[in-house]
Order: sequence, then structure tokens, then C-alpha cells
Amino acid sequence: MGRWMFAICAAGLLQGCGSYDGTLAGDPGREIFGVTAYQPKQGENVTPVATASAQRKLDWEESQICSLGALHVRQDVEPGDPQKDIVDRLDRCQPYELSIFGVSLAHLVPTVPITYNRTN
Repeated sequence: MGRWMFAICAAGLLQGCGSYDGTLAGDPGREIFGVTAYQPKQGENVTPVATASAQRKLDWEESQICSLGALHVRQDVEPGDPQKDIVDRLDRCQPYELSIFGVSLAHLVPTVPITYNRTN
């Protein structure tokens, strides 16, 4: 009996280490997020580019959300206030992966599509 309880508890704890990558039908769409920073306006006829200080601020904001780093999806520099531009970046966190002794256990457990019936 004790062996079965240990196996069930271990399986329950390992379940919490899974990665939710949006492949399940019931998984909420939280894989892309945005971070923004202000920077001084660079000029009227100049194509705006993100400055090094704005990049550092975006990287810091991203590090507060993603523990394993992030993949950059898109970055734009848009006009903001009369003296400032807005640097806007869309990121996606690196997925977590369960591994034992360097061997990845990802995708060993088949996914089961989950459907929800919502009634208003």
C-alpha cells in the first residue's frame, strides 16, 4: 500500500513540472506578453531605433517575468509624447522542460484535448 501511495504522490508532484505551451484546447492564451520603455525622441527625419538604455530596461522587465529567458517576437519604436518615443517589445518565455540527468522527458505523456462547454 505504501509503495502505491508513494508512486501516486510522485506522479502528482511531477505533474506540476509540466509546460503549458498552449497546445491544449482549454489552456489560456498567455504565451506572448509585452514590455515597454520610454526613450528620448531621436529626431524628425530619423528612423527611430531603440537605444541601449531602453534595451536594458526591456531586458530587466522581461527578466522579472521569465525565469529561463525569453524569445523576442517583435519590437517596435513608436512616437509617444512630444519629446519621447515608446519602445514596445512582444516576448514569449522559454518553455520549462522536465529532464532527469540531462535526458528530456518532454512529450512522453500524450496530450488529451480538453473541451469546455460554456453556457451564458
